[in-house]
Amino acid sequence: MRKVALIFLVLLPELAFSQAAVTKVVRVRYAKANSIAGLLTGGIPVVVSHDDVLQVIVLKGQPDAVASAEQTIRELDAPSAASTSKDIEVIVSVIGASSGSDLPGGQEMQEGMAPVVKQLRAIFPYKNYQQLSSMLLRSREGAKAENKGMMKGFAGGGNNPIPGEYSVAYDDASIYPEQGKSVIHLRNFRFSTGVAVSNRYFSVGVSTDIDLRDGQKTVVGKANVESNDSALFIVLTARLVD
Repeated sequence: MRKVALIFLVLLPELAFSQAAVTKVVRVRYAKANSIAGLLTGGIPVVVSHDDVLQVIVLKGQPDAVASAEQTIRELDAPSAASTSKDIEVIVSVIGASSGSDLPGGQEMQEGMAPVVKQLRAIFPYKNYQQLSSMLLRSREGAKAENKGMMKGFAGGGNNPIPGEYSVAYDDASIYPEQGKSVIHLRNFRFSTGVAVSNRYFSVGVSTDIDLRDGQKTVVGKANVESNDSALFIVLTARLVD
């Protein structure tokens, strides 16, 4: 009688069957749920769904794949550049200069502008300088800013200066380091106003890209008003705000 050897194969559970699928709900704190979900749809064997109202991403699949997808979400869901960007304040000071008669009283410069005027006098020997106005622009890094209003009249045009409308704006503000200090770059900074001189109305303005050191006053432009007898100087002071 022949003996038959019986061989029993015992299959381990992890080899015999696929692992049971799991479901994982991951809450998103910083980024948009739909943005991260869109990044997970390629190359990961996990079913991904999301809810923008609840700010959650739902993962369904094998445990290892779900764990890998969850780790990817954690890495992507970090504070974005927008949330860590700084506020930028830009003070725009407008100084009028003329070679005409003495200006009427009450034309004192604001604190901190006297050194700027002293430097301007050394280069542009106008007889009189006056501060016409100061405007404040504030934006987030990477954003634009705009301001409009009325500005004190230019006394170089007579004893009863007529106030004029102004517009000041820039398209974008960015920050970069230079020699250990922060430099603020304003893209397409522009200032325009109307000035009445000798019964004539002049439209004057300045438009430029400009780099400003944090806290430093910078003369960014000179606009002649009436030939070379009168001019406006635009002075910018930019600083970072936490």
